[in-house]
Amino acid sequence: MYIDHLCKNPEYIDTVASWIYDEFVIKTNGSISYKEVVEYLSKTNEQDYTMTFVAINDNECIGTVSIFENDLQNQKILTPWLASLYVSPNYRRKGVGEQLINHVKDIVRGIVLKPYT
Repeated sequence: MYIDHLCKNPEYIDTVASWIYDEFVIKTNGSISYKEVVEYLSKTNEQDYTMTFVAINDNECIGTVSIFENDLQNQKILTPWLASLYVSPNYRRKGVGEQLINHVKDIVRGIVLKPYT
């Protein structure tokens, strides 16, 4: 298994969009459409917020996680924000979620600790 940016693996956008839409929009009575989720994920990048990562095992996307700048408008100091952690049911309880979280922590440390130029 390895973890990489979704923007470098666009073939998994539909898979990730389905997970995000089902788990974090439908189940929470959210108001955005599936198409908006796809568009949002298509705009993620590898330079700054918002980033989305995928866990890939044998050419199968098995999990995802994102980094947002902030998720609470009234608490802007809470940044960066780990968001949308999802692991495919067949891969749960196997450490995939933990690896995704650790990956985000490593990325954020690099962003936060970068010297300003």
